[in-house]
Amino acid sequence: MNEYSADKIRNVAIVGHGGAGKTTLVEQMLNAAGVTNRLGSVEQGTTVSDFDQQEIQRKISLNASVIPIEWKGHKINVIDVPGYPDFIGDLYGVARVVEAMIIVAPAQAALEVGFDNAWDIAEKHSLSKIIFINKMERENADYSGAMKVIDERFGVRAVPLVLPVGAQLNFRGVLDLVDKKVHEGGAKDEKISEPPAEMASELEAAASRMMDAAAEGDDDLMMKYLEGERLTEEEVIHGLEVGVASGKVIPVLCGSAATGAGVTLLLDRIVGAIPSPAEKPKVAGEESIVADASAPFLGFVFKTTADPYVGKINYLRVMQGTLTPELAVKNARTGESERMGTLFFPRGKEQVPTTKVIAGDICAVAKLQHTRTGDSLCDAKAMRSLEPIEFPEPIYRIAIVPKTKADEDKLGQAVARIVDEDPTFRHT
Repeated sequence: MNEYSADKIRNVAIVGHGGAGKTTLVEQMLNAAGVTNRLGSVEQGTTVSDFDQQEIQRKISLNASVIPIEWKGHKINVIDVPGYPDFIGDLYGVARVVEAMIIVAPAQAALEVGFDNAWDIAEKHSLSKIIFINKMERENADYSGAMKVIDERFGVRAVPLVLPVGAQLNFRGVLDLVDKKVHEGGAKDEKISEPPAEMASELEAAASRMMDAAAEGDDDLMMKYLEGERLTEEEVIHGLEVGVASGKVIPVLCGSAATGAGVTLLLDRIVGAIPSPAEKPKVAGEESIVADASAPFLGFVFKTTADPYVGKINYLRVMQGTLTPELAVKNARTGESERMGTLFFPRGKEQVPTTKVIAGDICAVAKLQHTRTGDSLCDAKAMRSLEPIEFPEPIYRIAIVPKTKADEDKLGQAVARIVDEDPTFRHT
């Protein structure tokens, strides 16, 4: 994997209600970027994201999965987050290390609780947002109905960047409002053509709405737009990027994770409209954490897993500085020293070794002795601590009793491992 500076990195979470098609959407992204040469299937248990045996058996995501993708000179750290409320803990952790959430909503349903949960957490952490209306190929898909709900909820902030071409079983692709071209099919067989004449008035109205939103992001663009000049494609992208970063604009795209239609445009908009770690510093109290690779090291652990072969794995984002193997750091919570071992970029169950992770990027490290989810790791000469993750309180209590006296120690170890992996699980 190539090395990327912070301005070329995008950290995004794929979120939404369970069953919205998030994992299949990630499969299409991987295939579009050439990471995979065939699409994995949730039904067949062959997706990159869902590699745990329980996920394969139940056909749902149970754990957040980090999936780095290289796209047009950028690295996109896609994090596929479970949608069911039972596993909401990962959403709280992931929100601390991304700049944006791609909120997936099926075209067949009203906005569900998983959508609302993700939205509320994104708002709390001032994250940028893109809404992706999925499953447009289904016979009960209702794009107009979905947009009506979104408009009623978010008003002028929600700005469509594409229009669907065809409907339901006849859905063919999307009309990009930026380049004014129709994009049909998936990434491997995409066909680009001129828009049909019957969509001219709809295209003009939607493009005008998009131009309004883009112009509001920049004073110079606003003056040009008010003087009657049309904005160039580059100016539109710039204006949208400013609006998305500030939260004034919520791009809305649509497509089909099943067919791949609309996925390449989604990747383009992630790169073009979502702020990089260099452009959107993280806030820690009254302090802004700028993704500066030359600063003293500061990392934040947002997830922990227990691998049966490797042992404990901590997933972290490098907030500042540069992380290398054998770097001696301190845990700001405990004051204990930790020495980094092998660093790797996770991609599902795959581990891509690396010798350097720079500010803004996400990686994993195994066998840290004193570190858990929510901890800050830092240079011993520049001790700093980020706020721990505020996980929700448990809503269900139950007693667990060992079957025999001999099982007491084993039970204690098992419970401790569960708490490491899921901090929403508490024990007394």
